[in-house]
Amino acid sequence: YALDAEWNSPHFEKMLSDNALLISTFAKAHRKFKNPLFEKIVRQTLQWAEEALGQKEGGFACSLSAEINGVEGAHYLWSVEELTEVLGKKPAEIYAKKLSPIGSSQEDAYLPRSIPLDQDWDAETDQQTLRLLAEKRSQRTAPSADRKCLLTDHALIARAMIDAGVSFASDEWIGRAHALLLWMESTYARQGQTVSSVRFPDGSLSQHGFLEDYAFWTEAQLAFAAISEPFGYEPAEEWIGRAEGMAHFIGSKFKDERVAGYFATSVDQSSPPPVRKKFWFDNALPSGNSSLLRIFHTLSLIGKNRDTWVEEYTEALGGYVKIAQNTPDGIGHALAAISEAQVGVVTISGEMPFLQLCTQKLANYPYRPVYFFLADHKRMSVNGQDAAPPADPADWIRYLFG
Repeated sequence: YALDAEWNSPHFEKMLSDNALLISTFAKAHRKFKNPLFEKIVRQTLQWAEEALGQKEGGFACSLSAEINGVEGAHYLWSVEELTEVLGKKPAEIYAKKLSPIGSSQEDAYLPRSIPLDQDWDAETDQQTLRLLAEKRSQRTAPSADRKCLLTDHALIARAMIDAGVSFASDEWIGRAHALLLWMESTYARQGQTVSSVRFPDGSLSQHGFLEDYAFWTEAQLAFAAISEPFGYEPAEEWIGRAEGMAHFIGSKFKDERVAGYFATSVDQSSPPPVRKKFWFDNALPSGNSSLLRIFHTLSLIGKNRDTWVEEYTEALGGYVKIAQNTPDGIGHALAAISEAQVGVVTISGEMPFLQLCTQKLANYPYRPVYFFLADHKRMSVNGQDAAPPADPADWIRYLFG
């Protein structure tokens, strides 16, 4: 991705976390806009993550370096001479004129990408150009990978696979998410609900987990619970139980007992920082506190200790009132969670063929949280209140979106 619309400032370091968030975003956007480009982005980015960051021993590396031999973007940038060598003189001239040069005026370099089409540059030419350059680029020195496996990254990429699987009704991506979640349990879980934040390349683990580790993992478990049964995996209650257990642990170790909010570090962390901090605002990643808003509201509807989660959600919501009034652009993930709660989290129960039909149809409508449960009788609720959908089961999903 780039920091500007003209692609003058591309971000050459490729992060698993950034790409996981982008996959989820484009998967959800495709459900609303049906833009073929969004589907292409999702499929190619998932493929890239597995090929470039996937590891034989399981999991994903956290990033690819931006530099090769001290040169920023060396793996991706092309001079006019290099473009000419691969494409030929005339196509290279046309292509370079349509791209934004990156670098100094004396050493302009270009970052290949799809460009606006016209009579000089049609779709076939665009695809052929990118294919030829990709083949040539594969012969260059590859950027080095940071082989640390971060728990937060894996929770986000698991959630991305789930979002993609629902958006494109893909058994394959749901299956990969399931396998990854199980791998996370075997890798990061420690005694007494504690987790390790990092798995190092030598297989050793960090001693501590942070709020985001627990919160993102809990969100991923709840996301899988939503579709576990219609896709043929464990009962949703198993995943809800995992998530609820982790949420209880978060409350016991990270909660500020005096005022609203959760600290970034556990109360019993050894070698604690001088001050325990709370992070409300989103940065490169969502804040742990914004993630908890979605967790608490969801568990207040489908968890076992629902009264507890209603109280936790209400209290957590209070911490965002002034922030939402004064700096709403800094809490996008919190506002998304609040909006979802206001629109309503849906639960649908029924027999397997009916649930499978619903999940297939869900891909054709904009994103909203829907949880599916196997049952002998069909039932729908929105934020815990029974709804009265149409008699024809095929119209249930359409009903949800007005």
